[in-house]
Amino acid sequence: MHTSPTPGPSPDPSPVASTDRSPAEPVPAPRRPAWDGSGPAAATGAADAPVGEPGGEDSRAEARRAKRARVALLAASATAPPEPVRWGAGWGGRVCGAVVFAVYVASVHRPEGAGLARPEPGAFLFALWTSLVLAWAVCRLALWRVTADRDGIHVRRMWSTRLLAWPVVGRVDLRHDGVLECFGPRGSTLFGTFAPPWLARLARRDCPGQRAADLLTAMSLHPHLRPTGRVPRRAARAGFARWALPLGALVHAAPFLLRP
Repeated sequence: MHTSPTPGPSPDPSPVASTDRSPAEPVPAPRRPAWDGSGPAAATGAADAPVGEPGGEDSRAEARRAKRARVALLAASATAPPEPVRWGAGWGGRVCGAVVFAVYVASVHRPEGAGLARPEPGAFLFALWTSLVLAWAVCRLALWRVTADRDGIHVRRMWSTRLLAWPVVGRVDLRHDGVLECFGPRGSTLFGTFAPPWLARLARRDCPGQRAADLLTAMSLHPHLRPTGRVPRRAARAGFARWALPLGALVHAAPFLLRP
């Protein structure tokens, strides 16, 4: 004989049962500031896998997927910083610049006519040019700076600071040599000199260049993550020529001063 099922007791309308979030639904994590280095880039486990690292097509596709995941996590969990976010050469970059300067001065041999005593045009101009190039390279290692504010990305150059406005910034990737590459409708732009990602893997540490690339990409794609502050006008125009030119003169004169 078939009997219909007996309905069970009705649920108790308690305050817990009346909440509009189901017990299985995860509680959203509190938002972190967008400049917090301990955030999403480290949580994915793929922060030290730059898109530009050599490898097969599968590895590049996997790196792109990992980057999209990190950027999406930043967009969901971070908040806009109140002040401009800056990256620059730390003690490692300054040490590298000093080493390059010392090795060049100790090993270079100036030909006759390269000094001011009896200058010859060809030798003098060649020595002056190589000294300025070396001074630029040292400043590129020891004095570089990248700043993100409400207007875009400010990149310190030789003679001035270049502004990459947010509308022309598509994505920012970390290359295998530690340089950031910004892709946009006007082509690509290189800036920054971070430690190479392979060095971070050898040291078993997080890669700061990858964190910077992810954050700049997230700021470009999601305007609510961009800093609300603005770089001061004087800092936005300054380049490192004010240090490179005196350093070039010192590089040119140092071999003659140290000659026995």
